[in-house]
Amino acid sequence: MSGDDSVPEVVLLTNLPKNGWYEGSTARPNGHILATRLLEPELHDFDPEQPDEPPRLLHTFPDANSAMYIAPLKGCHDEYVVYTAYVEFDSLEVSNYIVWRVAFKGYDDEQPTVTRIAILPDAGCCMGCHSVTERTLLISDAYKDHIWLLDILTGKISIFLADDTMRKTGEGKTGRFGICAIRLNGNYVWFANASVGTLCRIPIAFEDDGAGWGIRTTGPVEIVADDVPNTNGLVLTKDASAAYCVDYNDGVLRQVRIDPETGKGETRVLEEDLISPTVMELVHGRSDGRPKLGIICSGKLDDSSSSVEGRGSISVTETVTIITEDRDEISS
Repeated sequence: MSGDDSVPEVVLLTNLPKNGWYEGSTARPNGHILATRLLEPELHDFDPEQPDEPPRLLHTFPDANSAMYIAPLKGCHDEYVVYTAYVEFDSLEVSNYIVWRVAFKGYDDEQPTVTRIAILPDAGCCMGCHSVTERTLLISDAYKDHIWLLDILTGKISIFLADDTMRKTGEGKTGRFGICAIRLNGNYVWFANASVGTLCRIPIAFEDDGAGWGIRTTGPVEIVADDVPNTNGLVLTKDASAAYCVDYNDGVLRQVRIDPETGKGETRVLEEDLISPTVMELVHGRSDGRPKLGIICSGKLDDSSSSVEGRGSISVTETVTIITEDRDEISS
């Protein structure tokens, strides 16, 4: 790695179980990480500061074979939204999306209360989610090439935005995936397009749009960088001066430095030997409070028996989670 001391140090945090493919994660107030397991409809919890302890199964969701994503609920303490689905892993077709509310009453080893919020009957492949107001979720759809808007109180769903920058290319290993990772920072919704390789942002305002959603766009989509292919996990610094992107196909962690005047980014590679990094989250050390990037790597794949490119016939032979430490203050 570079001698530049701003390049993060990468250390092994803990080993995750084989077949522990995770596509969603979030940090709890107690410093633990919650992760949704793609190969089973399960929610797991692990403590980054206890590397010898295996992840703990918290809940198994009904009416699904996959837990796809998790995000914290805005305005709530230790409450989250999870969506599950049925996934055909050979064809990568996804159906029967259900959105759940997961609520904890304390930090200890209690089981959460889980309630069903809504269904997503027209969703294609939902790859990211963010709670933007106390009642509104934004959900990125990599197959439908747009962002859904979900009212968690009523279950009403609408299209927040469809744009050419969200479209998939249809080429290569990730060609069927368009908009994937999604984050909220300041007055922008940020997203990455996996197959195009772009990092983009949407200017927004938090005010009534006339339909009761509490959020609206205020301008066109802006392309920040066009050299971040296969981005699955995305994290931004609090001041949005930098973004961190993990490339699932090539095992790369990239940093995009963003000019506050122009909104344009300059990309550099920080790490090149990660093993199938899927998602990452901000965690703070309980002893020193330092921000760290917790990257979940889901290991090597053996899909030789599958007739299509992708995750068919997954056999995870190596799974690790790593922490990267950086001097930047990172936004969750």
